[in-house]
Amino acid sequence: MDKLATLLLIMMFVARSICAQETNTPSIISTPIEASLVSAAAKGGYWQLKFTGTVPLTKPLVISKSTIFEGVDGFVPAMSASNLCRLFVVQPGVKLTLKNLTMLDGHHTSTNMETGGIPAAAGGFLYNNGGDVVVSNSIILNHDVIGQFGADGNNSFNPTDGAPGESAVGGAIFSRNGSVLLSGCVLNANDVQPGSGGRGADAVFVDDGGNGGNAGQGAGGAVFIESGNLTIFNSLISSNLVLGALGGLNGLSIGVLTFDGIAGEASGLSGAGVYLGGGATGVVSGSTLAWNAITNAGGQNGAIGKNSAKGQKGRSGGSAFGGGILNDGVLRMTNCTVTANMLSAANGGVGGAGIVNGFGTDGGDGGAGGSAQGAGLCNIGTAFVQNCTFSGNKDKPGTGGAGGVGGPTLGRNGATGATGAAAGANLAHLSGLPFNVVNSLLDNPLGGTSIAGNILDLGGNLNADDSLVLKGPQSANNVIINLLTLAYLGGLTPTMSVAIGSPPSPALGIANPVYPVTFDQRGVVRPTPSGSGSFELASFQLQILLTGTNQALLTWPVDFASVDIQRGSSLPASTNWTTLTNKPFLTNFTYQALIALDTTPTNTLISRFFQLKIH
Repeated sequence: MDKLATLLLIMMFVARSICAQETNTPSIISTPIEASLVSAAAKGGYWQLKFTGTVPLTKPLVISKSTIFEGVDGFVPAMSASNLCRLFVVQPGVKLTLKNLTMLDGHHTSTNMETGGIPAAAGGFLYNNGGDVVVSNSIILNHDVIGQFGADGNNSFNPTDGAPGESAVGGAIFSRNGSVLLSGCVLNANDVQPGSGGRGADAVFVDDGGNGGNAGQGAGGAVFIESGNLTIFNSLISSNLVLGALGGLNGLSIGVLTFDGIAGEASGLSGAGVYLGGGATGVVSGSTLAWNAITNAGGQNGAIGKNSAKGQKGRSGGSAFGGGILNDGVLRMTNCTVTANMLSAANGGVGGAGIVNGFGTDGGDGGAGGSAQGAGLCNIGTAFVQNCTFSGNKDKPGTGGAGGVGGPTLGRNGATGATGAAAGANLAHLSGLPFNVVNSLLDNPLGGTSIAGNILDLGGNLNADDSLVLKGPQSANNVIINLLTLAYLGGLTPTMSVAIGSPPSPALGIANPVYPVTFDQRGVVRPTPSGSGSFELASFQLQILLTGTNQALLTWPVDFASVDIQRGSSLPASTNWTTLTNKPFLTNFTYQALIALDTTPTNTLISRFFQLKIH
């Protein structure tokens, strides 16, 4: 049995277990008091929150027994940690279910007074340490994880290096060796920021300066799954951030034949929305990932030349990977919209200047700019993407730092650092096992190519440029798709339709029928043949309005290049359709057609069955 099938079985088991728990008579919490939640968490069981208001938490709720917290219709319960601590710690083998709740303002650092027994810089809202967590119909808002700065080196007879900064992961959710199921949730404005590296110590006597510490790593602005299983259904993951940190400055040397230290490297950042680790398996379906962003820190400048040496090279700018999702595990995505996610890599540091002694030495080269790849989805594992829409995702690489100025009179200026890579604004496959893509729209990449890497085209894919030659059935390159702005068009999550007047098929997308999906992201039934992308363009309601005893007005919302209006004699599943000569006209952003009805009383009803045949 493969990992995806195993995950689905696990999710079914979790759902059955939760249903069994919910058949018990619930206990009631009627006032927003922290002590009531602490007591309930200690006891476990099924708790209904029948109050409107916010419970202020001063320490995490440690879940050591299977527990359900459910908001009840008619009440608006919330929990807030007021930026003091994380909200939940789930212990191994325990189930936690959260329903119809708002969870706010978790804040975690490893130096918090209250950590729930786990000080690691991870999980600003929830740290799942091997349990099973289900969150449904809930809002997870404004949580963060902040890494500590690395300590500076000690100035002594032997100057020491600065310590590395602390990494920070999982702004809202961190999970290890367990499972997390998110259904009908909003995860918004969560973030992580690792710590900067410590400064290298200066020499006190004749000695080299210490090196600066490297910055910590940052990943999973909203969700970080180190290992275990993740399932996301019908959820919005938006405006989550991963912010960069600087490498530590170099220490200075004293004396002849000594050298300044080397500055530390800037942070590496990934997965602003979701980070799926190498030991994790994930299913993401019917969900939207939008406006998630990574902004990294610049490379430190190189030290000036010393003792006949050229100037130091500038450090590289911080890179950024995976604005919507970074997958290092096994991922399946279906019926998802991934839009307006942004990667901002940082500029390289300036090379150090050459020395002025003698004839002068060369300046150091500038540091390379950071790379920005996979603003929509960056894959270094195994991925299968089906009926998804990617649009407006942006890769912004860092520029190379300027070369250091050579010392007079013969010193040469250092070379300018290379600009970082920017490829795969929608999809980037950097390494790992096969990355399969089918029946998906890859539109409007910003600041880079649409696709990067060896992606296997299974058909029904439309790509806005020619960054990868698509050869699958019903696939095409250089297609102007004209997707509209993200909006709520039905269903639980926002989606993107196509503008009226879009180019003809294949710009509307005809799916490869070998890989059928019954519903689109909104839950609308897909016809046969169906369309590509998460929004089923071919599945709309044909509306009929009787405008008189012998006339009907047919209306539909999407423009197709070639549509036959057909009249049927019976329903259902009639094969006796007659094509009419009526031509549609555009009025108020809909297409309409006037149809004459038979006036003979016995035939009036027969003439009112219509369909559109789309070419």
